[in-house]
Amino acid sequence: MVQEKYFIEHQRDFNPFVDQEFNDARQARNAKRKILQNMLEKRKVSAVAFKSDEYEKMINNCQEKTPEGLQIKFYLIASLELAWREGEAVKCLHYFQEELDHNSKPTGRIAYNPVFSKTCQGGDQKLCDTKWLIPNQENSRRCPVRLYKLLLEKRTDKIKTDRFFITPNPFYQKSGIWYMNCPVGQNHLSIWTKMCARKSGLHINKHKVSNHSSRSTAVSNMLQVGIQEQEVLKITGHVNAASLKPYLQINEEHHSDIVRRLRNTCLLTFVIYIKYNK
Repeated sequence: MVQEKYFIEHQRDFNPFVDQEFNDARQARNAKRKILQNMLEKRKVSAVAFKSDEYEKMINNCQEKTPEGLQIKFYLIASLELAWREGEAVKCLHYFQEELDHNSKPTGRIAYNPVFSKTCQGGDQKLCDTKWLIPNQENSRRCPVRLYKLLLEKRTDKIKTDRFFITPNPFYQKSGIWYMNCPVGQNHLSIWTKMCARKSGLHINKHKVSNHSSRSTAVSNMLQVGIQEQEVLKITGHVNAASLKPYLQINEEHHSDIVRRLRNTCLLTFVIYIKYNK
């Protein structure tokens, strides 16, 4: 299109891969783009982070006794605890493996790593650290391991696709077959978080809500509760701590907690000052 535009307007025919002037302009553009990418203050938060009680409400509203509800509930929990990137869930089933100890006995955890996939072709995937789905002993209804195993039980032998999230069978109540041999499309998967937020009564019109909100929520919550940045990097897969800055979203509760701690520190300093000056 650029070649055609230049030929029509300027009667100039050029090859963008050979023309030196075009190459210089493209290199200048790429250099400017790299500079802007390194300026974290120029980055915009792509998706809003939810409060803990809001996300809890979204999970509780999922009906796990239905094919779609079970998948969405597992997705909400797994995407939060594994800090999935938007679209990362549209991957194959073989990213998950049941963990075994040195005696080949199950540990109860489910390991997650892209390198488990048979189609892994190397690259940056080899640098990924393994993450785990941990059993939730305090709240079995929110246990990701239980939901993971339940999803596997609902997959029949006729399902040949290697995708984890598959299309629900609309006639599952009569046939007893929950899912069909067809993966959920990425466009449909991308609206799960927004759909759950809307059904939970959350006002999402003023904020951008997407599946990336789960990752923003995970990173923001981990940093707010005091988890060290290097530990957060192991979960998120970021290269350095500077990349976490755009994810930290301070809500009114977090800000109130900061002010409360600040006031307590000032009060303690004042008491110590009075005590030693007496």
